[in-house]
Amino acid sequence: MEQRIPDRQGTTTGPELAALRAVYMDEQRQALYPDLFMTPANEQLFRAERAGSGLMTMAMRHRTLTSRQRAALGVFRLQQFALCGWYDLAVIFERRLLVDPLLAECPDETIHIIVGSQPDCRVLAYFCLQAAAPFASYGHHARSDHARTPRIADHDRPIYPTELDQFGTEVFASLPRLAALPIDRVFELECLLSNRAVTSPLGFAALIEGFYTASLLVRDRRMGIDALIGNVERRARRVVKSLGVPVLYTPRAPTAAKPHDALWADDMFTPGQFWPFVIATEDLDRHARWFAQLDKALDATTDDMKQSLVELLKQPASTRPYAFVPTENDADSPYFWTDDPFFGDAKDRAHVVSS
Repeated sequence: MEQRIPDRQGTTTGPELAALRAVYMDEQRQALYPDLFMTPANEQLFRAERAGSGLMTMAMRHRTLTSRQRAALGVFRLQQFALCGWYDLAVIFERRLLVDPLLAECPDETIHIIVGSQPDCRVLAYFCLQAAAPFASYGHHARSDHARTPRIADHDRPIYPTELDQFGTEVFASLPRLAALPIDRVFELECLLSNRAVTSPLGFAALIEGFYTASLLVRDRRMGIDALIGNVERRARRVVKSLGVPVLYTPRAPTAAKPHDALWADDMFTPGQFWPFVIATEDLDRHARWFAQLDKALDATTDDMKQSLVELLKQPASTRPYAFVPTENDADSPYFWTDDPFFGDAKDRAHVVSS
């Protein structure tokens, strides 16, 4: 797919950025990605098709992507992240970017989850579970193949995108049980997005399907994942709440200042806009019965699926987080943790949790 960037004439202006956004909207409305759905990865991790609706889900390790898949995913991520307001259009314009440069920085074990409609190969939802960077090149860990895998609590370790870009390393290390985990057993849910340019009757179901698939992979013991970390804004917290998923949030974590050359938009650094979170695999296991109900609802025909999902999500069987809940949890600390995705809205602290 040929991409169009408006011709640059001096300093970037509002109309130029609006034109770029319009180009992205137009291209993403038309974009089909057969390479992501029909070209086998070198080593496919997961593939499923819902017979009732035609939804198709693919999960692939970053290291197994073909060059064509990397190119297609790079375009999709750049344009969709910009349409979501995550990437700064002015930076994209000034750098003349055609693909997401951060895709190339994903560690090999990163998992890309793509959900779309099988007949036309449209991407309706995309999730990225980013692995920790290889640690052999970090400080003293490079000295021996038998060196201890660094823990979340360690200062000299690879850091995750949410730590590098926004919150630093102290936020997740403030939970003792999480802090004790090796970094290769912790993945970052870097993004969960619904296609911002395409209106589809399967759009919301695709987003739910993506989260369900992520839960399947994380709960698979062969994957070796003990926790998901990341940061989310209010809209995503609302979706996760509708699924009843056990999540711990820290809404007051200090946000770093935006680096002058950051690709991320200014809003990504607004204090309180995005909250760091953690989900324990152990807690997801306790939510397995409800996930089974969700799987059954997603297996229905398109019309029945809509109704089934509406009914199921109206009254989710909520599971409270347990595995990482700290024994001490000071509500006045910048690193206090809560399972309330809207903490502070009602000006109460009813959902501050402690074990």
